[in-house]
Amino acid sequence: MRLDQNVVLITGGASGIGLATAVRCLQEGAHVAIADLPNPAHAATAAALAAEHGRRCLFIACDVSSTAQVQAMVSETVAQLGRLDGVFNN
Repeated sequence: MRLDQNVVLITGGASGIGLATAVRCLQEGAHVAIADLPNPAHAATAAALAAEHGRRCLFIACDVSSTAQVQAMVSETVAQLGRLDGVFNN
């Protein structure tokens, strides 16, 4: 697995290309933080992906147009997953 145990943060990760990227990162062994606009269904998607792939996958509600929310997103990723190895700004 090329991304074994890496932590990847994906903005816009709850649908489309972002979600496909999250799935691929999980398949490659990464733990993933999906950031997107607040939506209760997004958290459920992250939980389902974690269960399916046996990796940690969390959802962080974030509006990337807000500097404060972006800073909180990065801080929460590190706090919950231990570090940050890569970011995909989708």
